[in-house]
Amino acid sequence: MDEAAEQRARRAAAQAEVGKHGRLIRGPRDGKLLSAGMLPWFRLRVPRGYGILTTTGRKTGLPARSACG
Repeated sequence: MDEAAEQRARRAAAQAEVGKHGRLIRGPRDGKLLSAGMLPWFRLRVPRGYGILTTTGRKTGLPARSACG
């Protein structure tokens, strides 16, 4: 299967699943809540291919963490 056909198949599969997960991906706020909910699990064991970025706040000097994939 060529790359364009793979992309079409992936997009079709994602569109078929969007009804189940629409609330999680509807807007930036929802994505932020989802990320915040997943972060404690990521701290326990980070899945292969993911990492946790830690940045230091400019004013407070406190660490801020976020998961990325």
